[in-house]
This record gives sequence, C-alpha cells and structure tokens, in this order.
Amino acid sequence: MRFGARHRRRALSNEHLDPALCHAMTPLELEDHAMQMAGKLKVTLRTKRKTALDPSRAIAGPRKIYLPRGFKKLAARNRAGLLMHELVHVRQWRQEGTLRMAARYAFAPRWRAAYEIEAHAETFRAHASMGWSRKDALKWRSIYITRVHKTYFLGMVDFREFAALCIKAWQVPKT
Repeated sequence: MRFGARHRRRALSNEHLDPALCHAMTPLELEDHAMQMAGKLKVTLRTKRKTALDPSRAIAGPRKIYLPRGFKKLAARNRAGLLMHELVHVRQWRQEGTLRMAARYAFAPRWRAAYEIEAHAETFRAHASMGWSRKDALKWRSIYITRVHKTYFLGMVDFREFAALCIKAWQVPKT
C-alpha cells in the first residue's frame, strides 16, 4: 500500500514544530517546557492504572496524555522527548477532530504512519536540542524506522516509501 499525496504532506508537515526547540536546552529545561505546553493546552497527565490500555506505552487523546508505567524512572532526556511526541498527538487530535482522528488512526495504516512520522519528527528535534550527536541520531533514526513500522502495525504500508519519508522528516543534526 503506497502513500497518497495527502499522507505524504501530513507526514512532512511542520505544523507541529515547537519554536522553543530552536536553541539548545538541557533535558530538565525541555521537560519543564513540555509540562508548560501541556498546561497551556489544558492537557491532563495521568499514569495508567488498571485499564484495558497497554500500561507500557504512552497514549494521547485530545485532553489527556496517559503516561507509561515507570515514566518517572526514565531518564530526563527520554521523558522530555516522550512528552513532546505526545503533545504533537494532542495537537493532531484537536486539528482533526475526535471521530476523524480515531477512525484514521485505528483503521487506516497510511494515516497512522503519517501521524507517527509527524510526532517522531518532534521527538528527533527534542533530542537534537538536547545535544544529540550526529552518530547517535543516525543510529536511532534507523532503529526508530523499523520499530515504528513494526510497533504500529504498518505492514500494509510500503516499507521503502515509509523509510524515505521518515528520513526526510526526521532531521539529523549537521554536526
């Protein structure tokens, strides 16, 4: 299944870009920034307890972000990157509308891929602003491409095209 023009545009959009990530930040500064953004968007952060949702993953909706078990034990860098990623999903929910986003994410692999590529682009920008080296970024980009394709059940999506979009969207620092 190939990506349509709308899916490519969505995956490569820059509507989600946070202007604060243009300068270097420490992991704790970025985590504070993400918490402030969540506050501005009136997003509730919750740790999942006894729910049907997978407790090992973060899940975002239009008004809440459910954080994975062990979130507080993660390194500050990973917490900040995860929060920035999930804030992109909150914006997507609000832009698309609840019914459209839910239907596209659940039943349309190309849309799910486009949403994840867009959100992971912000994760990459967050890590770059915290001083990711080029070597680490290249290593993790290739790991993320296969992990995202597998984890989000994108088997119906053409892997080569998916990887090319990821490489284009997930910018690696020049230095």
